[in-house]
Amino acid sequence: MMLVVLERGGKFVYEGPYTTDAERAKVPADVVLALRLADIRNEFEITNDNDAEWKMFGPMITQVIELRTWLKADTEGDPLGSSYCAKPDLNNPLTAPAQKLFNALPERRLSNDEVIVTALKEYRAVRKKLQDQLAKAQADLHGVSSIRREGILVRLGLLP
Repeated sequence: MMLVVLERGGKFVYEGPYTTDAERAKVPADVVLALRLADIRNEFEITNDNDAEWKMFGPMITQVIELRTWLKADTEGDPLGSSYCAKPDLNNPLTAPAQKLFNALPERRLSNDEVIVTALKEYRAVRKKLQDQLAKAQADLHGVSSIRREGILVRLGLLP
């Protein structure tokens, strides 16, 4: 069964096979994003009548969610997708530097400090760039949000 997002009575709702926790755990990331955006659109009270407004907010919110997801994988120490996720997110710019760092740390006695230092520098540079992009995206979103919508975004963890 496929996920469907429909407008009913001015609200966007979703119908799909994901009803139990076990089924929800298997939901693909793009479906999770679509559901989250539908929920935010509902809370923002944006219907098809004012779709132009969502065309402004949707991409901005998507960018913040994506950057936060990538950085969250980093702070949970698992951008490679070992124990916490099924597989690495190849779209995440941290995945390749994380792989280099992971490969540089097989065993302490075999480690080459120079390789580790280089991998750390690259990893930290990419992470800093993502953090800066997130700060800018959040500032842009804050700049166009009403007080009510800002409150929603703060409650959802999308704005500081």
